[in-house]
Amino acid sequence: MKSLETAPDAMRALVERTGGLRARQRLLGGDEIACPTLFGLWWPWGDGAKITLRIGSLDLAPMPDVRALFGA
Repeated sequence: MKSLETAPDAMRALVERTGGLRARQRLLGGDEIACPTLFGLWWPWGDGAKITLRIGSLDLAPMPDVRALFGA
């Protein structure tokens, strides 16, 4: 939440659509030039021993962004 005020509009809208960010949750954004629409939502569970990481893309063709991320 500390840097959300300066995040791109699309990322702030994504946070609103997904119910906001709670303590210890993170929105990780792609590089503005290489992967401007790639994001990850990091949600730790309870004691932090487990996490959920949701990876997505704001555009209609996410596979090239995801493949580039993993070097595929």
